[in-house]
Amino acid sequence: PSSTLTVGNSILTTNKKSVKIHSIQNNIHAIGAYAPFTSSGQIVVNDIVASTFIVLLQPTSLLSQQWLAHSFEYPHRTICYYLKICHRETYDENGISTWVSLPLKIFQRLLQNENKVLLYIIVIPVFVLFTFMEHLTSILLLIII
Repeated sequence: PSSTLTVGNSILTTNKKSVKIHSIQNNIHAIGAYAPFTSSGQIVVNDIVASTFIVLLQPTSLLSQQWLAHSFEYPHRTICYYLKICHRETYDENGISTWVSLPLKIFQRLLQNENKVLLYIIVIPVFVLFTFMEHLTSILLLIII
């Protein structure tokens, strides 16, 4: 998450070069802003590659925020791409896609629960399955095309 960046850290540019951060300006928070939905889960802002995903967990070495969010969005991205139905997408009062809103609330409740067993024995394997399915889809498309 951008909130964890400090002066001296490096960030990735569009030409895959690593650039050191020399200064950080005050955070700007906007209410009611929408997160862009991209197939890669990334966006380029001022030649800097950034994630389009929100942060659900405190950063750990065990789970990548980008992987969790990208895996979580696999069914959504797949349906939008192949069925072309996302042009009718709606958003809740927080600007979150209604497609994402309910699963997000369930996931957040699991994260708030002191017992993380459900998180690790159900949610993480489902995300691994989504990752596998995404890679399999990519391979099949390469074979077909």
